Amino acid sequence: MARNIIKSIERGGYRYDVEETGDCARPYDVHQLHKAQGHWADAGYGRYCASMAEADAYIGGQTA
Repeated sequence: MARNIIKSIERGGYRYDVEETGDCARPYDVHQLHKAQGHWADAGYGRYCASMAEADAYIGGQTA
């Protein structure tokens, strides 16, 4: 199933993809990826967020 990535940011050696989930309570899912053998791979970390501001804060290293 294709993910609905609406924002992708590279920061600190990682890439963060923000996906729309369709869930009213947690509409955004932030996926953290790292470079593995020249390709981006899921780092196993992420967070569901209630707002884009919360997703931006998570990507920025803050605890929202």
